[in-house]
Amino acid sequence: MNSDVILKTGEAAICAFPQNRTLEDMSNSKPEHTPPAIGIKIGDGSHYFRELPWVQAVAADVYNWAKSSAKPSYTAQEI
Repeated sequence: MNSDVILKTGEAAICAFPQNRTLEDMSNSKPEHTPPAIGIKIGDGSHYFRELPWVQAVAADVYNWAKSSAKPSYTAQEI
């Protein structure tokens, strides 16, 4: 992504990545990382899109009971 667009402060850009591309292809980052299917950058009003960092987050896992085939049930009074 070599864009000369300057995003406004707080403006979000959402990008869909083609399969089998690396972050180096997208933003000159480390080539060993596989990009997510969707990338997000947030503007600061002064830097070009290509200079902004990608938003990063760690995916959370769900509780084991939520993965179980037998889920708990509750009555309306218990909720």
